[in-house]
Amino acid sequence: MDADESAIENASGWTRGRVVGVSLGTLLALVVVGLLVVGLVKPDQEFTIDRSIAENKAPFAPQISLPVLFAGAGLGPEGAIVSLDSLRGKPVVVNLWASWCPPCRSEAPILQRIADTYGPQGVIVLGINVRDLSGDAKAFYDEFNLTFPSLRDGSDRTEKLFEVGGLPETFIIDPDGKMRILPIRGQLTVAGERDIATHLDAVLAR
Repeated sequence: MDADESAIENASGWTRGRVVGVSLGTLLALVVVGLLVVGLVKPDQEFTIDRSIAENKAPFAPQISLPVLFAGAGLGPEGAIVSLDSLRGKPVVVNLWASWCPPCRSEAPILQRIADTYGPQGVIVLGINVRDLSGDAKAFYDEFNLTFPSLRDGSDRTEKLFEVGGLPETFIIDPDGKMRILPIRGQLTVAGERDIATHLDAVLAR
């Protein structure tokens, strides 16, 4: 560093090391926020569920038992414990979500539309709210006028069982408790809605 650069740094109060440190700190913070809030799927994560489905092995859905956060579709009252096993005999669309997840907000109307269309035919759209505050979750449901039931898991246990890489993610469980269509890992779009509808139509026609 020459004398002129040193003079400039002393006048500004910023050294080169301090500038680099602040820049690296800001970059790290942005990366952490991106991972926590946006919830993108880890590209290097191996999903055994997906591999089994791709190999036509139709794995059973993970078995979970959780309290009802929002009652609906015959599931309730709030606080009652519901297991996926107890829903055998009906197709179930499981969506893992949280109120702090921006993509969850975008897909909420699509999930409600699926519930409105297929609920009368016996399909259960089931939310599983994870790592969230119950008050924030309820505000989310009120904002989007959601009527399908949702369970609550304040931990990350359900995410681990479903091998979730980031929120939201959606899984289709057939009446026999098995999964035959690849999960939608990420935001549910209209294209994903069509794929779910095609599979549900085929299941209901059997």
